[in-house]
Amino acid sequence: MNRGEKRNYGAEAAASVALIGGLLLMALSTPARAALLTVGISNHEFGGAVCADIKGGSIATGTAVQAYDCLGDLSEQFEFNGFTIYAMAGQRCLDVGRTGVVSNACTGAANQSWYYYDGEITNANSGECLDATTLANGVQLVTNPCNGKTSQNWQIK
Repeated sequence: MNRGEKRNYGAEAAASVALIGGLLLMALSTPARAALLTVGISNHEFGGAVCADIKGGSIATGTAVQAYDCLGDLSEQFEFNGFTIYAMAGQRCLDVGRTGVVSNACTGAANQSWYYYDGEITNANSGECLDATTLANGVQLVTNPCNGKTSQNWQIK
């Protein structure tokens, strides 16, 4: 330090504490892992099963989330963190739209909050279950009253 320079120890200490706190938080937090959301009954790892899929792998606002044969592509990989289901490598969130389930920018709104319990993925806002209805390729996922049917029996793989 040159003569006449003043050192700001308070700012340096605050920066050190912030850095250590951030490193500690990173060390204690569990990294999210991408998983496939399969629906229906399948004895396969993911081949032959039906997956939730972001139509066309698009990150455009309001892109339909559909049922589709599992291929393991990025468009079929989801991350669970708290009550949020992230899609497209964390760029989008599963959201209940007017016409069904879509991927949108993550806002933390209740229509983007989901619970997973015993095979059911339930929207916190509506209390309804994620449903692949006919399990046919290209059918947009919707939410319906939980009924225990195969189209609402989700596995995280």
